[in-house]
Amino acid sequence: MPCHLYIFDEPSVGLHPRDVHRLNELLEKLRDKGNTVIVVEHDPDVIKVADYLVDMGPYAGSEGGQVVYEGNYAGLLDADTLTGNHLLRTRPLKDTFRQATGSLPIVRATVNNLKNVSVDIPTGVLTVITGVAGSGKSSLINEAFLRQHQEAVVIDQEAIGTSSRSNPATYTGIMDDVRKDFAAANRVDAVETH
Repeated sequence: MPCHLYIFDEPSVGLHPRDVHRLNELLEKLRDKGNTVIVVEHDPDVIKVADYLVDMGPYAGSEGGQVVYEGNYAGLLDADTLTGNHLLRTRPLKDTFRQATGSLPIVRATVNNLKNVSVDIPTGVLTVITGVAGSGKSSLINEAFLRQHQEAVVIDQEAIGTSSRSNPATYTGIMDDVRKDFAAANRVDAVETH
């Protein structure tokens, strides 16, 4: 059987941690069959299973474009790079949480795999809808919630127009602030696009 070269560009995007573990198993099976597997990735759980790592940097934009580390995961943790330092960081759990100011109910939702589901989504707080792939997250929010709360503004990753980089987050200006924060953190200039 001939060996092949496979390149995956951020395959973990949007995956639940359980699914990232399954993705890793599939990547390793491809490798174990003698194939070369290259993965462009940010997820620490995918980075950990690599046999060899190439860390790019040292920063982004005009201050990037250099190989700042090559080797295994243990060596990356000892390397003084943004990626290595980030992987060593532990984040403390919050000890206080913002209280909801009200709620937006989803009542008796029945769509796709949702069967008569009701839940209150709190207002005035950051709420995350999570679960494994196929569990009903998108059906709950993008279908059931939006039917019952049509005033909601949806910002997703769908392209607007011909540029794959243009989406509602770009057009509403939200990405300008995100870009500025990332640029400040990486000590580079923010490039705004409209």
